[in-house]
Amino acid sequence: MIAKPPLFLIILCFLMQPAVAQTDYVSMQLVKSLSPEWIGIDIKLQRPWKTYWHTPGEAGIAPTFNWSGSENLKSVTIHWPAPVVEYEPLQQNVYVEDVILPVHIEPLDSSKPVVLDLEALIGICADICIPVEFRLTGTIETLEISYDLTPPSE
Repeated sequence: MIAKPPLFLIILCFLMQPAVAQTDYVSMQLVKSLSPEWIGIDIKLQRPWKTYWHTPGEAGIAPTFNWSGSENLKSVTIHWPAPVVEYEPLQQNVYVEDVILPVHIEPLDSSKPVVLDLEALIGICADICIPVEFRLTGTIETLEISYDLTPPSE
């Protein structure tokens, strides 16, 4: 008899494009995770540029992430690392160096691939602040593992 394993035993293999979306000041890419159903949004900033936490504070541009072009995607949850809080000239919640935003992905159907299509808008600031738009895509291929639960014959 062959049985399907519980959901936590399903292995997701990430086949993400290695391409990086970038400007002169910032780059962004989707990165693999060792844990199933997790990816990262890797944001790399050139010094002295900074970007903002989901709640930017008194100044800054809140980032937006639109996953609506994705396929087989039930939900996406970003788990925001703690920002650096700056107080001059106004209170701001920022990332001043590279940051990876952990993202939990929940597929509609765990037996099918998840096609990710992310449109992102982030604000970056140095002496001036500018909005930067990126589009990132990738596919999470799903492998189902089956186990033979038939006891060995004696």
